[in-house]
Amino acid sequence: MWVSKVAQIEILATDGKMQKRILWIDVKQRGVYAGWCEKNRDFHFSYHSDGNVFWTIDGKREKIATFQPLDKFKGIHQIASFGFSSDLSKLRVPSYRMKKLRAIAYIDVRYFVKEKCDVGCNVFLLEPNRFELLHGLTKIPTTEIHIFTQFNPWILIDIYKVKTDRFNQLH
Repeated sequence: MWVSKVAQIEILATDGKMQKRILWIDVKQRGVYAGWCEKNRDFHFSYHSDGNVFWTIDGKREKIATFQPLDKFKGIHQIASFGFSSDLSKLRVPSYRMKKLRAIAYIDVRYFVKEKCDVGCNVFLLEPNRFELLHGLTKIPTTEIHIFTQFNPWILIDIYKVKTDRFNQLH
């Protein structure tokens, strides 16, 4: 059963000193929306209940695909991918302020700093109770997975290391 009201998930990053709001995910009756939290920028993705998929960048919406309707969702499907610096002080994202949410996932970037890498994150929709579909995620060296089972389909966040030359230039 799909939700009747907005249920929000937030992905937060911390370095032990500060918390930054990285990504929001809204689950609504009409679909799943995921947006990056860059200041002064609207950049989000939407997978509508009828299967239509859109990117919206600063108010300009563009249809990019049509997939299976959410009420008949089967399998696993990646809906977004993004990365961010493990140096939170360099990010143009807001600090997190406590508010009522359905769920929160924390990423502790100190591990990524120690490994001299940045943070990659994939957002998936997963058919409920199909844990065997997670085996395909091992192609990327995943460091953690967050699964939000209160939605149908489930929302899955896959966190992994991103080795870049940029990391060495910034740190």
